[in-house]
Amino acid sequence: MKNLTIALIPAKGQSSQIKNKNLLKLGRKTLVEIAIISSLKSRKIHQTYVSSESNKILNLAKNYLCTCIKRPRKLSTKDAKGIDVIKDFLTNLDKNIKKINPTVVILQPTSPLRTSLQITKAIKIFERKKLKFLMSVSKTENTPYKDMIIKNNKLVPIFKSSNLTKNRQNFPQTYRPNGAIFIFKLKEFLNKNSFYSESHPFIMSNISSIDIDNLSDYKLAKKYFNKL
Repeated sequence: MKNLTIALIPAKGQSSQIKNKNLLKLGRKTLVEIAIISSLKSRKIHQTYVSSESNKILNLAKNYLCTCIKRPRKLSTKDAKGIDVIKDFLTNLDKNIKKINPTVVILQPTSPLRTSLQITKAIKIFERKKLKFLMSVSKTENTPYKDMIIKNNKLVPIFKSSNLTKNRQNFPQTYRPNGAIFIFKLKEFLNKNSFYSESHPFIMSNISSIDIDNLSDYKLAKKYFNKL
């Protein structure tokens, strides 16, 4: 296949803030299953991989006929970086797949309100614009231009002190990565070792951008998931 698109769902078993976070349920499905189903429903994704050190998660993935990757323990600790998990996955891909230089879509299980339609739309934009990197973002409600830090027990503006007296509408709209969708070409990622510097934005609503990091996020996700 000339234009191959593959999805990686990185889903470690251990988590620091919430125990077995990726196995939490919304409705009758775990976060891992929700991510898998959204990937399988996207007609632009040809193959779905699940990376985990957890046999329970990998067995769930097998039920959906995903390709399972047993993640090394060193990449499953709380200090392990997501970018290293992606690199490990890409470098160990079948050499015939690597030759094709596929489009890679990263779908984190902690973004359960991301839909298959959003995934498909993002991939279409990536292909149509012939992009190198695409990253989903959401609007920030409060401008960072007025933010301050505490240094030596004193408040210090991060940016210019004159910003503090300006109205918020005088500043440009800012965006934050929401962790829901990352898309890139395999070789571009391995060359750059990052996807943050040249990414095209894919803007998502604040609701669909909910990222489960703690119990409050989980409760909020449940509220909107039940409504949807």
